[in-house]
Amino acid sequence: MKYILKNDNEKRNILEKIKKKGGFKQLERFENEIKLGQSIFLTDDFNEPNIILSFSINDGIFKVYVNNNLNPIKVFLESFNWSHGFFKNTIFDENLKNNCNLNKNGNSISYHFKDSIDVIYFCEVDVRVKFLLEDIIKSNGFKIIEMDPNYAGYGEYTLCNIDGCNNEKVINEFKLRTDGNEVPLSINEGYYICGLWEYQTKFSIDEIIWSIKNGLSWCYKLKDGTLVSWVIGFSDGRITQLNTLEEFRGKGYAKKVLSKLIITYLEKGIKPLAYISGENYNSQSLFGKLGYNKSVEVFGLYATK
Repeated sequence: MKYILKNDNEKRNILEKIKKKGGFKQLERFENEIKLGQSIFLTDDFNEPNIILSFSINDGIFKVYVNNNLNPIKVFLESFNWSHGFFKNTIFDENLKNNCNLNKNGNSISYHFKDSIDVIYFCEVDVRVKFLLEDIIKSNGFKIIEMDPNYAGYGEYTLCNIDGCNNEKVINEFKLRTDGNEVPLSINEGYYICGLWEYQTKFSIDEIIWSIKNGLSWCYKLKDGTLVSWVIGFSDGRITQLNTLEEFRGKGYAKKVLSKLIITYLEKGIKPLAYISGENYNSQSLFGKLGYNKSVEVFGLYATK
């Protein structure tokens, strides 16, 4: 069975249930998604959930939250025809469409109302369902696009020195790492940055524009206006696109814009999360110095027909 979580009360109730039940990981991200309100959630069982499927209405990316009970997880995932758009697998009445923001004019929403789709993305998924999910997606006519054979996987990193969001002490510590010259990204700059992104998806620009409009994208500019460093926060608390132009590296600009975004997330009650490749030692070092620890191993799935 597929049950849509129709409102914030249902979402928070099921969050409390899976916290008590145990076995689920990445619950900080699930809670962030609830608070930021840009995701649709389905589950296999309201009372005894084994899986939560999340769909981002901005960029059309799926996320999966699971426990160790793989049989009902398999049944749930196999109940979808993944070659159809997401919304062809679910029933939404008009009230539910309004509650789920489906009446907004979004590219990923229009795409997933199609009878047939040719690309699908799963983002930072618990490795416990890696092979199960890959087999199901391939059985629906998709080809898994493999990463570099030397690719070392991803880890989720969480800020370990907060005992709750809006922790004033932690916020003040991050404020000491900024200098007041961090400024919001413009939408034009967002298009420029998206164009540089090696792993952008079909609808990444829509998520970036949402981030900019909601004050979750920051950059550092020199006095002459030169854009030298930037970072973008997504609608699940993910810190993405942290980058400094090569000729300006080693001057601390990345730490400044990153600190500004972390402050912004914490002030909104969001737990800032990082997803870092196992071979990206520079980012591991930077985030480690800021108080981040690896919490779980994850993987991404990109598939086309």
